[in-house]
Amino acid sequence: GRAGCNAVARLLESSTCLRLLSLPNCDIGDEEICILAASIKVSKSRLPLESIQLSFNSISHKGAECLTNSLWGSRSLRELVLDNNQIADRGAHHIAAIVPTLPALKVLDVGFNSIKTSGLTALMKTVAETSLLSSLSVSGNVVDVNAAKALAYALAYNSSLMEIFLVHCSIV
Repeated sequence: GRAGCNAVARLLESSTCLRLLSLPNCDIGDEEICILAASIKVSKSRLPLESIQLSFNSISHKGAECLTNSLWGSRSLRELVLDNNQIADRGAHHIAAIVPTLPALKVLDVGFNSIKTSGLTALMKTVAETSLLSSLSVSGNVVDVNAAKALAYALAYNSSLMEIFLVHCSIV
C-alpha cells in the first residue's frame, strides 16, 4: 500500500548501492508507482538500479508514464519487467519512447498487459531501431495482422535480439 511504498521510496532516496527493485504481486497501482518513480527520478544519478521487476500489479498507462519519466536516460537499467499489469497501448507508447534513452537495457517484458496493435507497433518500431535489447516478451497480448507485420519488421532490422516470447498471443 501507500505506507509501504513511502518506506521503499525513502530507501531509494538514501541508497547508493541498490541494484534490484523487485516488487511483484504487491498491489501496486498508479498512485504507488508514482511515489516510487519520484524517488527513482531524484536518486537516478547515484542509484545504480539495474533491474526493476513489477510483475502482477495494477499499473496502468498512468503509472507507466510516471515510471518511464523517472527512468529516462538511466545509464544502469538492464532489465524492466512489467508483465501482468494493465499498461495497454498508451503505456506501451511510453515505454517505446524511453527504450532508446536506456543504453544498458537488455531485457524488456511487457507481457499480459492488454497491449494491442497501436502499442505493439510502437514497441516494434523501437525494437527495430535498438541495437542492445537481447530479450523481449510481449506474451499474452493480441497480435493481429498489422501487429504481426510490425513484429516481422522488428525482427528483420534488429540484430541484437536473441529471445522473443510470444506465448498466448492469439496471433490472428
